[in-house]
Amino acid sequence: MTAASKSGVAERRRHPANRETFDGVFSRVEPFLDPETGWTGQPLEHLAYNVLREKYPHMSEDELNKYFMAAKRAFKERNETE
Repeated sequence: MTAASKSGVAERRRHPANRETFDGVFSRVEPFLDPETGWTGQPLEHLAYNVLREKYPHMSEDELNKYFMAAKRAFKERNETE
């Protein structure tokens, strides 16, 4: 039997803990992705990586990069202006 969400749609994720991890990653790097918070027009992405390395020392660089790139995509999608 598959688990169903509140909407009645079956859950497709095989690793539901990834959602929780992603939410934590996103909340930590979101301020660094905002173009309004850069220093003299320079992005602060390198600082976001440092924050992630400190918070998630058990993750490999590859895992951190995947989560960070997903967070960048999500930030861009959530902040698109039409």
